[in-house]
Amino acid sequence: VNPTVETTYTVVGTTGDCQNTDSVTVFLIGSEVVANAGEDQTICNGSETILTATGGAAYVWNTGATTASITVNPTNTTTYTVTAFDPSGTVSDSDDVTVTVNELPIVDAGTDVTITEGESTTLTANGADSYLWNTG
Repeated sequence: VNPTVETTYTVVGTTGDCQNTDSVTVFLIGSEVVANAGEDQTICNGSETILTATGGAAYVWNTGATTASITVNPTNTTTYTVTAFDPSGTVSDSDDVTVTVNELPIVDAGTDVTITEGESTTLTANGADSYLWNTG
């Protein structure tokens, strides 16, 4: 092969009725590195998200992680920086991605109510923009 850009090649090996697949990436030394940390994301507090970098042969995140993908669960809006490197480790580029953390609403379903069979009552919730009741 003689690629002009970073290229991943896949091979399927067969023995009898069994198959397996593997891949190899050919990186170009001296090729331009353009780090991409992905699109900014919004999550709810207590949730996690996966950030995936592209554009390099190796990566270092400001969290200390050295993988292309990292799982984060910030409690506040946080900006993450990834530095992407070429295979020789000499050419690099950086990019940022911001994870915005929205607070969970404090939902109040009201006080418990006692009614006689056959009567009805109105349930009123507070604390959020919209509500979905489970009414059985």
